[in-house]
Amino acid sequence: MLTAMKIKLKPTKEQEVLFWKSAGVARWAYNYFIAESNKHYDEYLKGNRETKTIKESDVRKHINNVLKNTTHTWLREVGSNVMKQAVKDANLARQRWFDGISGKPKFKCRRKSKISFYVNYESLKRTKEGFQGEKLGIVKTYQPLPKLQAGQMYSNPRISFDGKNWFLSVKYEKKFEMFEL
Repeated sequence: MLTAMKIKLKPTKEQEVLFWKSAGVARWAYNYFIAESNKHYDEYLKGNRETKTIKESDVRKHINNVLKNTTHTWLREVGSNVMKQAVKDANLARQRWFDGISGKPKFKCRRKSKISFYVNYESLKRTKEGFQGEKLGIVKTYQPLPKLQAGQMYSNPRISFDGKNWFLSVKYEKKFEMFEL
């Protein structure tokens, strides 16, 4: 069974600055994909495009190969998976709208959006003090991350801010024993 856990973090000042940068990159990448896919869809409606959706992989490649190397060098300051997952999240929101499951995705703004970003599950390692993440270093926590079986990984780890504290939320596989009555 998948179990979720939310753990309060004790970041250093440098880590907190990196958290804010990562959250900003995630919001920017989400909005960038929404803007590009809106442009693509408008061109499709005018008859200038054959498909109504843009591939998220094409947008990610454009960000990595063009923008990151020229005008948006600040994207390099945070982990590469922050931007990658934000684009995937925007694509999922867009796909849910096309499938009729949810409303049209809106742009995220600083004041109204949840401040959060993705942490690469492959680089997330449990330590004595807390955890180690991609470009984050060792982040101390108020309680330890759950121990995992060999070969298991945390699923969909995200760091979020509630207005006062930073938190890490993770999912992991936990086996429960069934008791007979």
